[in-house]
Amino acid sequence: MKNRVVVLAVLVLACMLAACAGKKSLPEPEQPVLPPVAQLEEAVAPVQAGEADTQDLKTPLEVARTLEGSADMVEVLRLYNAALNAASDVERSEVEAHLNRYLATQESASLAALLQSEGELIPRGAMMYRLGLNYAAQNNNQQAVDMFSALVDGYPDHSDADNAREINLLLKEHLFKKSTVGCLLPLSGRFSVFGERALKGIELAILDLSREYSQNIKVIIKDTRSEDQQSARSVDDLAAQRVAGIAGPIITAASAGVRAQELGVPLIALTQKSQIARAGEYVFSNFLTPEMQAQALAAYATRALGVKRFAMLYPEDRYGRTYMNLFWDRVHEMGGEIVGAESYRNDQTDFSDAIKKLTGLFYPVPEDLKPKDEGDAFDIARNLGEDGAKAEVEEEEEPIVDFTAVFIPDAPSKVGLILPQLAYHDVNGCYLLGTNIWHDPMLIDNARRYAKKTVITDGFFVGSRNPAARRFAEDFRSLHGKYPGFIEAAAYDTLCMMVRTVMEPGVDSRSSLREALSGRRVYEGVTGRTLFDPDGNAQKELVFLTVKKGEFVEITR
Repeated sequence: MKNRVVVLAVLVLACMLAACAGKKSLPEPEQPVLPPVAQLEEAVAPVQAGEADTQDLKTPLEVARTLEGSADMVEVLRLYNAALNAASDVERSEVEAHLNRYLATQESASLAALLQSEGELIPRGAMMYRLGLNYAAQNNNQQAVDMFSALVDGYPDHSDADNAREINLLLKEHLFKKSTVGCLLPLSGRFSVFGERALKGIELAILDLSREYSQNIKVIIKDTRSEDQQSARSVDDLAAQRVAGIAGPIITAASAGVRAQELGVPLIALTQKSQIARAGEYVFSNFLTPEMQAQALAAYATRALGVKRFAMLYPEDRYGRTYMNLFWDRVHEMGGEIVGAESYRNDQTDFSDAIKKLTGLFYPVPEDLKPKDEGDAFDIARNLGEDGAKAEVEEEEEPIVDFTAVFIPDAPSKVGLILPQLAYHDVNGCYLLGTNIWHDPMLIDNARRYAKKTVITDGFFVGSRNPAARRFAEDFRSLHGKYPGFIEAAAYDTLCMMVRTVMEPGVDSRSSLREALSGRRVYEGVTGRTLFDPDGNAQKELVFLTVKKGEFVEITR
């Protein structure tokens, strides 16, 4: 161990000296422009006999050293690469010494860009080793580990491969505490109500995990204060404390995800925004999303219930429009049809017009569609008054209910007003489809008589047939005095998912943790089965609920 520490100290000192000698940080460079191959061949080709004295002949190394201060970096590196390929074993060390000195003067961003764009005509191994040293000197330890690992995997016989392996071992020891994870929650600020709920799930997870592994599982909890900037700073703080990964945050996940990706720290956010996980391969998301619910409802209705024709009533706000568009697309994909979609204002309490539009009663019947012979439609005798004049008799039109399911993405307070009005307008016998926000006692209180044939999707149910969910619900009530909801359950599952993956054999770095999380494995949790798709978003097995005898029950599938 002592030798390893000495090696690291010498290498980091050399790297810091090189960084000090180099240029100041510059803006991100443009992609390097490669010089014409003919110019390089001319630079290194021997002069033809008779054209010059043999004293004028130059080797690739000599040409490279001559052009270092004036030529494009790509041209110089390709010359060094040619010199390495032509050097004998004795000469190779001299070429490598000059090359390493030259690489120490180059910006990390330029080296990284060139490694991304250039092929095998450059000394990639030496460049990767230098870039790894630069990252280590800048305290970007995860990037250093990733670069050294790429060198060892791609160039195992490189002269610096053994040094890269040794430095990686030391960096991993400094970078990664296997039994320590971070947690970001909004414990103050305008979103603190969600953070406090999630914290209760985290506390129960810590107790269960410590018993499971017979050791203390350390969770460092940071308050994001419901602010983006504080969320990003908290990622820095946790990374400096060598956490293996981070659970959370809620709401401010975008800024935290970007910073976690930059530092190479695996992060599982609690957010319904699917784009958050696209920040990079180190960012994941585990929550109930609109896409997930629309997909589940459409699939269950079309496949399990056999519904082919749907109607929609939705509020004129972002929530309503989002679910309307998502559900419409999912129904279409599954071979179903939306035969009517009507919106209403958020301040409405009378939904007669919207319902009449769905059932064909709102607009008058065109004249050319009315019966031509009134004698065929009416009993003339019954339409005569005492004075012999014809009485006006209006024939009540029947609603046209050409759908078998109605999707209403709105809060239970509003749904409690809509369902009785659907029944009043003779829209009966249809399945009533709702999102997880229907799962609220208010729905039963306001519309118990009309909530028949409801199908509600959610991510967690305390009365679930899932034994893990029932056990979690009872343990939570024993600890906190009440039953948990989805936020508490999702926070519990997220921390368990992170810790159990960290504790697996072979997970010894943040990069290996990231690989394990994205390995298409299925996690069994209190919110059901979960796996991460290629973008890092959770795909979950949702529960379906209905209302029977005045209470929510899980639908048997």
